[in-house]
Amino acid sequence: MKIIGNKKERTALENLEVQEKLIAELKKNSPIQKKKGKIFKFRTWEEHYLFSLKRYVEHYE
Repeated sequence: MKIIGNKKERTALENLEVQEKLIAELKKNSPIQKKKGKIFKFRTWEEHYLFSLKRYVEHYE
């Protein structure tokens, strides 16, 4: 078996820093953007029901 180079000894904190840098670089270069979720708040159940009906109708028209 041939070994090329040496593995650098790192602490857990150093590994975490390297991981965060790699993830930031991947997000920066990623062509696909992740959709962000939305939170809807309603005062009454009736408002929620009307909103759901409206959304259903718009989706299936």
